Amino acid sequence: MTALPTILIYDGEIKEKNLQGMGLDYKWIMAKLSEKGITNPKDIFLAMLESDGTVYISI
Repeated sequence: MTALPTILIYDGEIKEKNLQGMGLDYKWIMAKLSEKGITNPKDIFLAMLESDGTVYISI
C-alpha cells in the first residue's frame, strides 16, 4: 500500500498543521524551496511531501 503525499503548501499558503504532523517546520520548508531557487512560498501553487521524502513543487 502506498502512502498519500502530504500537502505542505497550497495556493501560496504553508499548511503549518501538515508540516508539524510530519515533524517538520517553517525553516525546513523554506530550505527546500531555497534548494529550488524559490524564496517566497506565495509563488507556489502546490508543494507536497511524497512518502519517500521527495518534495514535489508546482508553481
